[in-house]
Amino acid sequence: MLERIFGILWGRMIAFLCLLPLLVYGAIETLNLAVGPLTNALWEDLLGNSYVKTRNYTVPPPIPLVIDFERPLIPDDLKFLEEYSRYLKIILGKDWVVASMANYFRRVRRGPYESFEPYTNMEDESFSMDAWKTDVRANAAVYGSFIDTEFRYFVIHVGYPENLNELTAIRHFRRVVERRFPPEQKSWLNYAAYHIRDYLYHDFVPYKEPEWPKIYIGGWPVGKALIQWSLCVDVLVKSVVGFTLLLIPFLLLVFHKPHTALAIWTGTLCAFLATLAGMGPLTLVGIHFNAYSLPALIGGVLIMSTSFNTQIMEEIQRRDDVLTLQEWKQASATIGNAITYIFVCTLGCFVLFGFTFQALWRAVEMDAVLVLGSCLALVVQRWILPALYFFYKARRWQKPLFLQQLSIGFDRSVENSIQRWTGQYTKQSMVYALLAIPVIAALFLMRAGWIDTNSYPIEFLGHSNGRTMLEEMVRKGRNDVITIYIHGIGIPNAFRSEKFFQTEQQFEHDVENVSGIGNALSGYDQVAFEMTRLDGLAVPFHEAVEWTLEGAKNIHETFPDRIQWKNEAVLIYADHPIDNARGLNTSLEELQRLAETYEKKYPWLKIAVFGEILHFPPLAVIIAEQTPWLLLYSLAAVFFCFSYVVRRESPTIPCVRGGWILTQTFLFAGGMVGLCMGVFGIPLNMATAAIVPVVIGSASDFTMYPSMEFFALMRKGAYSTASEAAAEALRRRGKAVSVDCWGNMLVLCLLTIS
Repeated sequence: MLERIFGILWGRMIAFLCLLPLLVYGAIETLNLAVGPLTNALWEDLLGNSYVKTRNYTVPPPIPLVIDFERPLIPDDLKFLEEYSRYLKIILGKDWVVASMANYFRRVRRGPYESFEPYTNMEDESFSMDAWKTDVRANAAVYGSFIDTEFRYFVIHVGYPENLNELTAIRHFRRVVERRFPPEQKSWLNYAAYHIRDYLYHDFVPYKEPEWPKIYIGGWPVGKALIQWSLCVDVLVKSVVGFTLLLIPFLLLVFHKPHTALAIWTGTLCAFLATLAGMGPLTLVGIHFNAYSLPALIGGVLIMSTSFNTQIMEEIQRRDDVLTLQEWKQASATIGNAITYIFVCTLGCFVLFGFTFQALWRAVEMDAVLVLGSCLALVVQRWILPALYFFYKARRWQKPLFLQQLSIGFDRSVENSIQRWTGQYTKQSMVYALLAIPVIAALFLMRAGWIDTNSYPIEFLGHSNGRTMLEEMVRKGRNDVITIYIHGIGIPNAFRSEKFFQTEQQFEHDVENVSGIGNALSGYDQVAFEMTRLDGLAVPFHEAVEWTLEGAKNIHETFPDRIQWKNEAVLIYADHPIDNARGLNTSLEELQRLAETYEKKYPWLKIAVFGEILHFPPLAVIIAEQTPWLLLYSLAAVFFCFSYVVRRESPTIPCVRGGWILTQTFLFAGGMVGLCMGVFGIPLNMATAAIVPVVIGSASDFTMYPSMEFFALMRKGAYSTASEAAAEALRRRGKAVSVDCWGNMLVLCLLTIS
């Protein structure tokens, strides 16, 4: 009974069906535990970040929101700022900080009394925009930070609570700004549909009525979240759609019987789900799913598992099916050996990948995904694929006649093309010349600078409003801030020390002269204004400090922590476009040299440039610079692996020469990848560098299958010459390699429209 329902391997099949819900649940939990692309990106954190952690400073950076009127401001614009700031404050919640000129209070004199009033207060009958602009220009803490120097747009600085996960915070912030709230009708269907749409939605379009000004959101937290959502949702969904909607029809076309096609598809899906679910427990050791896990997950797991399963099932089909597990093992012996060699070679290349990028924790995470996926792909091929094959075979499904005819036609076309190629003889010198052309061209293009090794994070977003919005913030120079922590070591109540104040103001002035830096702001700017104001309200330093802290509390009870920390340090926020890795790296290097100069001049001063954004330049630069070396290391690993295979499988062939010949596919694929990148302007950045080894590795895998068939034929002595055996091996394995290659292309083809 059980055998008739589940096939002859009914025990394995029942175990698989019981395990499947756990795999789906684990995959969903892994996605829920995802982190931003730069969270813990480096193996060893930067010195500035490490120092700030020792001071227990965990306040997240502010998110800039620009309200751009695209014309000189008028009094009604101040009212709009008040209303919009009030809306954000109410809807975001009391734990969020919303700082704007609508709640940035200043001291004013009304008759004999002093009072705190926001900059947007227009109750005075003598109010005029010219006088208001003069007042704003006088305060460096506001001018250039909360409003642009040409008085055309306002800036609202939004801070999310420390206890919120960054991605969760940005998702909530986006809902509020876009005014996309859960449906009022609490039916489970509407509720579920809303959250599914919200999860799959990876753009950012601020709500705007026709007469409203333009609203732009910047900030690296927003950029990281959009990159995470865009890559994860777009790449993951489109790859799965390609795998589901395109691969199944293709497999049903090329395989004569449906149970072979369905076994390949289900087995590959199982390996993918198992890898995604297996990443959940890895969070216990700090390995999280993120945007840069996708190349490893899609390229390394889907492609590898598809290859393993396709090769086995093509051999089973060539033998006109099998009836028992013993026949399965006999039929898959040669292919199984090839898969074992590929698995070992792949693990070796992954170890080299981790060694090459050992300074990057993000690379270690990718390596862990690749290793986990490879192991699970092998487990699925050895243990689950036979059970799936016999399960689907027990269904006794038949293909329609027209599909059978198409399958026969496909077989004939592939066999004819292989026959034409195997029937031709080409001199080795000509072959080596053709192989050398792309390699030499790729090296030339790289040396000539045609391959861009810079990383532009906004370009990862594709064509979206989020990208347009962030690009506008870059043009305004307000995409994000570089945060600087200045600690007065050994100075009691350093924030209230006038010596510390004077040194900080001098350093802040020098920061604005660093390349790429725009406006620099600190809490001491307000102190300086209180000390030097010309309206008769100037006060001494210590009193100015107290007024500044009191005004900060009027914005939010936690706002003082964003300008000073535990009375020992002051925070500087330096505007930076943060649009490319090398430009940001240059600014950070200049800032570090400036900080070291001040620390030598003032031994009681400790300056730490910190923030998660600092992980971006080393991550991008190291990957771009080390990728060519990775290819060389991988070439050596593949060469040694193939040489070992030749020595073990065919001792009569010189192992070095045989290994070098088999390595040519790796060289050719590497050269073609480099050539395409140079000709079509594809940059070598964090996204493309991760997929390059996977693509090139596929070429090496495709070499192994006909090679193992060739060695098996040579051992049998069925052919008098090696060329005849090679031609026969290509005939037997050529179709499987073609199907494998086309299947991979179908899985990934939808990414071309991402």
